Amino acid sequence: MSILSKELEIGEDYFDISANFNVGKGNSAFDIDIKTKIKWSNAYNLLTKNISSKLNKFDLKVPLEVNCLIKGDLKVKGEPETRVDATIKDNLLTTSYGNIENCNFKAKFTNNFKKGLGLNDINSAIIITDFNGIFKDIPLLIPTAIINNLKKPVATGKFNADFDLINMGNFINEEFITFSGGTTKVNLDFKVDIVNLKLNKPKFTGAIIIKKANLFLKSKNVNFKKTDIDLHFTEQALLIKKIKFQNKVNTVTMEGRVDNFLNLYYDNPEKMIVNWKVYSPYLDIKQIVSVLTYHYHPLDSKPKNNTTSNKYELQVVIRKSQVSLDLKVDKMTYKQMAANNFKVNIVIAKNGLFVNNLSIQGSTGSNLFFDTHVVPKGESLFFTTKVKINDAEITRFLASFNNFGIKSFSSKDIKGKLSLSTSLSDILNEERFRYEFYFGRCFVSCKKRNSY
Repeated sequence: MSILSKELEIGEDYFDISANFNVGKGNSAFDIDIKTKIKWSNAYNLLTKNISSKLNKFDLKVPLEVNCLIKGDLKVKGEPETRVDATIKDNLLTTSYGNIENCNFKAKFTNNFKKGLGLNDINSAIIITDFNGIFKDIPLLIPTAIINNLKKPVATGKFNADFDLINMGNFINEEFITFSGGTTKVNLDFKVDIVNLKLNKPKFTGAIIIKKANLFLKSKNVNFKKTDIDLHFTEQALLIKKIKFQNKVNTVTMEGRVDNFLNLYYDNPEKMIVNWKVYSPYLDIKQIVSVLTYHYHPLDSKPKNNTTSNKYELQVVIRKSQVSLDLKVDKMTYKQMAANNFKVNIVIAKNGLFVNNLSIQGSTGSNLFFDTHVVPKGESLFFTTKVKINDAEITRFLASFNNFGIKSFSSKDIKGKLSLSTSLSDILNEERFRYEFYFGRCFVSCKKRNSY
């Protein structure tokens, strides 16, 4: 028995339906083919409440073309096989994350995703192909995406984007970073659980390539100019390459690695360790101090809503994570002090900054070694350290430290060599450099000069 109905009116919409039913004694197979052009809201309202209550979280402004094929056997228990194909063109997709404009894609639903596993929710899938649209001024392209197991949905697929970096301001709080130039290319494979129709802890593999970026880190007053940044996500780590940092006369190049990045990012950011290799041909400590000091920011308070939370999430993770830096500087200065061949390992943690195995070839002709612990306090850095100096030229040593504020004689009045082991407490900021020395052992050999 065959049934054909053209423009069958259901509610506000018209359906073309053709159906075939086998009425033989040994065979009760059937198939129903339904075609229509329908609004999204009208479509989900035709379905049962448990399904429509999920689909009404989304909306498509323009009616979509839909074809539904149902096949089964009236004598067989269970669900019939169902396949739905839809074509979306030049549409506006509304989601809880925002609107996607100029949206185009093809979608397919099947409850027989893998043959032999039954016709059920667990073996159901939504397959999306050739998705493209504009989300907050960023063009998106998803060649393929699959949402399978509708009882515990998991989305997998590929995600591509190519856009001007300035548009990242729609996703990152401008009180944290502002963008004024550069381009970004994204090529990622993703896997994400869907909980209550929201993406939960997405995981990525692939690359984000940033070219000629101009960034301003507002909280630290730091500029990144014409910088290339390569971010490579693997299952084991996040690899960061080709970062060039410029702040006034300082130029720094960096590359880094974060092991187990994605798991720690969502669950334990305080256990995340960012390992950096940093090199600079020249570094002026006076100008760089503001980058290291702590500045309060509203993100330290709990965001008021989910939209705000999304924008602040990256900042919160950065502040909670630990950093280990292997730093090498060819020449370093602070006011009248100068040093060469600076090498150090620095660990930045929640409770302060730890400096290990620091070595400097000083302008005084000496070699300096020390370990230290630094604690940010407002706009300043407070640190305590143990210092060892070998064979420093006294005249240049005193001049480098502005004669420690002593007025009764000048650095030019003394010459000779200085070796010492000492403990040092210090407060350092952009305006002042205060010293408090506690000497353990100090060996000085000098000759009188002038009247002293």
